[in-house]
Amino acid sequence: MRAIAAIIALFIAGGCAAPASSAADATGGVTLRLQMFDTEGGAAALYEVARDGTLGFGGGADARLDTIAWTGAMTAEEIAELRAALEAQQWFEPAPTGSGEPKTLTYRVDLRRPSGHVRFRATGQCPPVEAVLTVLDRIARKRFEPFMQTLPRPGERSN
Repeated sequence: MRAIAAIIALFIAGGCAAPASSAADATGGVTLRLQMFDTEGGAAALYEVARDGTLGFGGGADARLDTIAWTGAMTAEEIAELRAALEAQQWFEPAPTGSGEPKTLTYRVDLRRPSGHVRFRATGQCPPVEAVLTVLDRIARKRFEPFMQTLPRPGERSN
């Protein structure tokens, strides 16, 4: 029994002392949480970008319940594209505001990066948020790949 406890203690201590890998900070210190709610249309989406380069997504009821239903790894190119989109929108100078119309559309954003943190809410159309949302949505569509692989290819016939 003592031997098992000693092995567990060594395993835990060794795990804590392990050096951090570059995969733990694939985004260069950027994390992002973006929520979109449209109460009139019933649409809702939740996107979470973690420092390790994973993107989490929850849509519809999952987003309303603050639940991530799918998680996938972003490629280095996707991370670079997302970072470029974030920089282009200049959310830190100052945080964007929405148009106010439609009143049923709301964005909530929490962005952290090494040079600062910004949290804001925008109501209505908000092009700076929508530009980043477009990138996130395209990346999150990878969740459909397993299903797409099951479909027949052009020229294939099923009997």
